[in-house]
Amino acid sequence: MNKQVMDINSFVMNNYQGIIRYGTVTRKLVKADGWAYYEVEWYDDISYMESVAWRNSLNNKENGVTQYRGDMLVHIPDPKRIANCVGAHFGFLTRKIKTLINSKNEMKRIDVFSMGNQA
Repeated sequence: MNKQVMDINSFVMNNYQGIIRYGTVTRKLVKADGWAYYEVEWYDDISYMESVAWRNSLNNKENGVTQYRGDMLVHIPDPKRIANCVGAHFGFLTRKIKTLINSKNEMKRIDVFSMGNQA
């Protein structure tokens, strides 16, 4: 297995209380404790920001993290794979939706996700 090292410009993921976050490492620091810490530019991160703002309002302190210890991040060595999977997912949904449209171009009222093997 070719294990790539997480470094600057690496694509990473973080799971914060069920909120999946994706971003790019912008800085790497090795601290006295021996751990590598990373700063990350996060993408489409509104759910995390809202969650941290809510938590801040509950305990009147700053709960956001700016440096992430290496074990808090998952390195994604091939971001194209995620793009391909998302594209395949939308292709799947498009095929399912097309099977629901009748000859009059009217949509049948069926839950796309409960169709099983009908398509």
